[in-house]
Amino acid sequence: MIEKIRVGPIGLNCYFIYQQNAVQSAVPLVIVDPGAEAKKLAERALALHPAGKVLIALTHGHLDHTG
Repeated sequence: MIEKIRVGPIGLNCYFIYQQNAVQSAVPLVIVDPGAEAKKLAERALALHPAGKVLIALTHGHLDHTG
């Protein structure tokens, strides 16, 4: 599954890529370009993947993408 979440003052697109039923999955949640609003993203990440296995991917090093 892919879920888009808009974050930060400029509405950056952050993507969550995950496998359904991740509670027992060995596959981590992938967060692409988290950028901002760490608490909001962390809460959503734990809701999607309670095991807490997370991989963060950055498309490039600009502050609006890296946070």
